[in-house]
Amino acid sequence: MENNLRVYSWNDIASGNFFPRSQLLAAGYEGTALTVGGFDGAHLGHQALFDAVLSQKKLLPGVITFGTSPKARLNPENFSGSVYTMEQRLQCFREAGFAFVVVIDFSGDFGRMDGVTFLQHLKERLYMAYLAEGTDFRCGYKGAVNIDFLRDFSLKNQVVLEVVDPVIADGVRISSSEIRNSLLEGDFARCRRFLGRNFALGGSCLQWHWRHDSLVGTRRRGPCGCLQILPPAGSYPVVLHCRTREGFHGDSGERLFSWAGKVLVQGEFVELLLPADFAASLPVACDAAEALVVSSLEFTV
Repeated sequence: MENNLRVYSWNDIASGNFFPRSQLLAAGYEGTALTVGGFDGAHLGHQALFDAVLSQKKLLPGVITFGTSPKARLNPENFSGSVYTMEQRLQCFREAGFAFVVVIDFSGDFGRMDGVTFLQHLKERLYMAYLAEGTDFRCGYKGAVNIDFLRDFSLKNQVVLEVVDPVIADGVRISSSEIRNSLLEGDFARCRRFLGRNFALGGSCLQWHWRHDSLVGTRRRGPCGCLQILPPAGSYPVVLHCRTREGFHGDSGERLFSWAGKVLVQGEFVELLLPADFAASLPVACDAAEALVVSSLEFTV
């Protein structure tokens, strides 16, 4: 089977738009190994779940996640933003080695689905044979299904359940909420310890405007769930990661560029001051606004 990450919607799964069981068996897989969660930040606690799933070599590894944060849906006025955009989460799943991801939109009937029906879909439509979850797992309408219920379901439905203990750092359980709080305080070192990598703003979370001496980003706000958390006002060292636009100058593949500098964060805006010789430093002669797409802004504090 292909090594590229396949992305499905819940509607795809409900419509039977997944690998036929015969195709899995022909590829040497006895079923799928799954983990379900928001996975905002794909931090070290999440990575413990990923490692458990990916250790099941006879099962096709997959992730079930959500397009928007539950906090963004239930209390949007007080939602400061996600740690990662959906695009960044997908990249983490891809780099980890997952074969597929199912992205769930809570609108419509799914938001009212009970937990048992949800789990039965995973068993019957995704051929779930193994499930890794944390001790605080909940699913279904109003979170009615907890880890104890999940143990009972797994036993009755021949699913191997592995309950993974929390990962502790700095005396607390690593969680997306702890990372959000650290970002709001500007504590990037703590974020790095919890994420296992530097925090980065995703290129898609900001509307970018190239100027002759700076690059300005305005935080996007909309129904798509791409709202990403911004650090407090200040000046921070960063690395700007860009790529060429598809088809620019007839290139068959994208080209990647990076520059180190400082970014100013103020309210809903970020501004990266560009060196005077920025244009001349580009690996190809081009107009940055026309040729380059911002991939991410990595904070290297």
